Amino acid sequence: MKCLAIMLLVMVAFTVTAQDQGADSLSNVPKSKIELFSDKFSRLVKEEFIDIGKSKSFELQILRITDLTDNNTQSGFRISWSKTVGTYSSRSFISFLDTDELDDLSKALGKMTTLTMGGSPSVYTEYHFKSRSGFEVSIFAQPGKPWKAGIENNRIQSAIFFNVEELSILQSGIQIAKSKL
Repeated sequence: MKCLAIMLLVMVAFTVTAQDQGADSLSNVPKSKIELFSDKFSRLVKEEFIDIGKSKSFELQILRITDLTDNNTQSGFRISWSKTVGTYSSRSFISFLDTDELDDLSKALGKMTTLTMGGSPSVYTEYHFKSRSGFEVSIFAQPGKPWKAGIENNRIQSAIFFNVEELSILQSGIQIAKSKL
């Protein structure tokens, strides 16, 4: 009986440890510079949301935050999307990219667009771009099927999928953001 009780305690300890590690892995995803800037307390801030594009699946904005106590400003690229939850409601999700990540994302989107024009692959294939804060854009296809695209945020565990044609809207939004940041 003691052996059974000890085994049960060991199993519970392993389960709790595994759950803690899962939660820690999400909280260890770094934040973007703009998220870190907005996390500061005890200050008056001004937030400006500048619309730069919209598709059926997502909205694109520039977010400019100014700390009015010392006039420091941080800007970034904001992408938001909604998912239906239940029958009558939806939930919004937001990701941020820093200005120094926009060139790399733009190059990745250009390459992804080129790849989707070459027809479907011979085996299931995925391509991903990940930002430092957990935002990810990807394309994927099965043999004989059209390419699909998706965006997700690993920290908030949300994803949406859409037609690859909407990648051009994301690409255009990035170019607009780069010219205004």
